[in-house]
Amino acid sequence: MKNYYWDGESASFLETTAIKSVGESHGYKKVKIGDPLIIQYLRFNLMNAKLTEEKKNEIIITTRVKEGPQMEIAPEMVNYFKMGIKAPKGYLSVSDIGAGTYGHKLCYYDEHYKGQDIKLTVQALELDSIKKNEIEFMQNTISSFSELPYISSVKLPDGMISNLVLLGSNIYNFINRDDVLIDNHDIDLYFKPVNQPTLKSGRYVLIQDDYINIKDYKLTDDNQLMRLDGIDNSITYVVLQVNNKKHSQYKDFKLYQSASKYLSLINKNNNMQAYVDNITKMADDYNDVDMMMKADKIVNKYDAKYENIKRDDRELLKAYINSMSDNMKPKYDDIMKLL
Repeated sequence: MKNYYWDGESASFLETTAIKSVGESHGYKKVKIGDPLIIQYLRFNLMNAKLTEEKKNEIIITTRVKEGPQMEIAPEMVNYFKMGIKAPKGYLSVSDIGAGTYGHKLCYYDEHYKGQDIKLTVQALELDSIKKNEIEFMQNTISSFSELPYISSVKLPDGMISNLVLLGSNIYNFINRDDVLIDNHDIDLYFKPVNQPTLKSGRYVLIQDDYINIKDYKLTDDNQLMRLDGIDNSITYVVLQVNNKKHSQYKDFKLYQSASKYLSLINKNNNMQAYVDNITKMADDYNDVDMMMKADKIVNKYDAKYENIKRDDRELLKAYINSMSDNMKPKYDDIMKLL
């Protein structure tokens, strides 16, 4: 499994550790502290003989994303789930997720990026011998809230949050026995690394097949791998897009990412309702405390006028304050006026 960055200016692929030497591709903005950061899929290309073993396939593509040095396993997110897929030649390409398909192309969104490293794992599975009740479970629990795809390892009680339905832990009862179409494929990206892959705006290609010579390929405008003799549908790969672009509909992503982390720690028991009734507020409060501690650490380095504040500290401080809830931001109004 290998990861590459598409350098649009030279029309060639680069190893992810070498992308610091090139600028952003046309149409992309440089990733900067305090600006929005969005990571989303552009295409899944699956080629696997397992898809020919059944007349119709049930396919699920999931992602785990975590930021910073946390050791815990990140909650799983469903980016694609569809039943009855015909793939007589073992080939499936997904570039659009229509109204008849469960899923979402979004991986990650931070309205005010703070320089944290991003670690992502994608996997695709063919749900082998899935039962009717399991299909109904998938249909009833894979959903979204405010256009967000985030799910968790426990199911919320009905009516806890309108339209927010998280995936129940018993999904693993059938996911773990399924045929793997894309092995767990990792990509780690860093903001200002030393000998590490840089988090740069543009398109990345995650390739499962190690044997190909990437120099023989180009990435088309519609996100397909192409050789001199045409589009190559014989390999499995994923196209990922990173950009500095604001999407107001995703502004609650970090909140529900935090909420899902809380939920994954809650065991199903008689007291679960007491926890989950306040899960969103808990996540919001946790975020405020986290942002306050980081903001105050910078504030305490300077005098009250911030005349000598370093540019990096200024950008980070603004990002921390802007990431706070509307209830907390006014407490930093006087500081924001001086920045």
